Amino acid sequence: MWNIQREDFMQHVSFVDALSLRATYGRNGNAEKSTSTKTLLTVGTSVNTTTGTITATIFDYGNPLLRWEKTTTTNIGVDFSLFRHKLTGKIDYYNKLGSDIVGLVSLPTATGTTAQKFNNAKIANKGIEISLGTDIKIPGTPVQYITSLTYAYNWNKITDLYYPSIYGFDMLGGGFVQGRPVGSVYSYTYLGMNGGEPYVAGVKGVPNRFDDLALHNRGLGLQYLNFEGTAVPPHTLGWYNGFKVFNFSAYVLFTGTLGGVYRNPIFNYATLIGSGKTNVDRYVSDVFAGNPNIPSFPQANDPGTYRWDRYGPNLNGLIASSSYIECKEITIDYTLPAKMARAIQTSGIRLYIQARNLGMVYHANDKAYNPDWLPGSNKPLRTFTMGLNVQF
Repeated sequence: MWNIQREDFMQHVSFVDALSLRATYGRNGNAEKSTSTKTLLTVGTSVNTTTGTITATIFDYGNPLLRWEKTTTTNIGVDFSLFRHKLTGKIDYYNKLGSDIVGLVSLPTATGTTAQKFNNAKIANKGIEISLGTDIKIPGTPVQYITSLTYAYNWNKITDLYYPSIYGFDMLGGGFVQGRPVGSVYSYTYLGMNGGEPYVAGVKGVPNRFDDLALHNRGLGLQYLNFEGTAVPPHTLGWYNGFKVFNFSAYVLFTGTLGGVYRNPIFNYATLIGSGKTNVDRYVSDVFAGNPNIPSFPQANDPGTYRWDRYGPNLNGLIASSSYIECKEITIDYTLPAKMARAIQTSGIRLYIQARNLGMVYHANDKAYNPDWLPGSNKPLRTFTMGLNVQF
């Protein structure tokens, strides 16, 4: 680390209180724990009453050539304090190069399995992290203002990939694609209904019916799937604000992510057939409303409707921006003056009210969804807490 403010040429720069430059370089390894060099089994917990045996199934076939994932990291950072510590902060730039990254590779069924994990990728990550803060007293008032703003940007790309010919269903499931970021989101181009059947565009735009699964299961996805962006937002931010007036204080925290995409949920058409046809989800309202981005109701007793769930959730019209900013926490407290606390034989009394998970103040999608907690998920509850802290 280089303490720049101690250098002779900085002695006459009065507004700089502290300035230092950091640089680090290192390499580390990671053992991917979802696979192994040996075959992994899942063993049942009870004895079969007919055979008197316990069932064991193969969870992972193992890879005897498995190696550690390796990451080489270079980081350069600047720490500073300016104007008599009224402005403090740090800026970091990093470059991470990962090799032998473990990924799932689809295999011919003749090998005994349909997929196995290999050290098959190299991933480049570059980014910047900025943190700025201040603690000032507003002139002419008793108000003290404290704030801290953090921002991070990460760019990543899969630079090299073993077995780059990836099937459509693999890509839709988050499989690696060379030249694209981790967490890439793909979609089918929806062509609408024809003769009571929904269609998507296949290779060279050729229409493909929803109940024909050949495109989904055996087609090479790069020939017909749309790249929509990444499910891992490249921009993240946090903003902390604090106010103090005499013995009162208030704190507000905002967090958010920007630049990512997500898939809006779609109605489960399979519930219209079979024994579960009386149980439909909330998204049936989109079908009744005639949403042009999704199929209409199937024809009566259509035997292929149960296959629609391969294409339906992955249509291009369901993609939306996942950018949002939410109010994460608000806290208000009052501390009894020390003189009054001593008068009632205590060393301190603090009363506080706290609210958490208050909801979004900005969202880019038109459904007002929090993309991290779509309807049906167990999102964090909005909570309100009151407390009294007495010290003797």
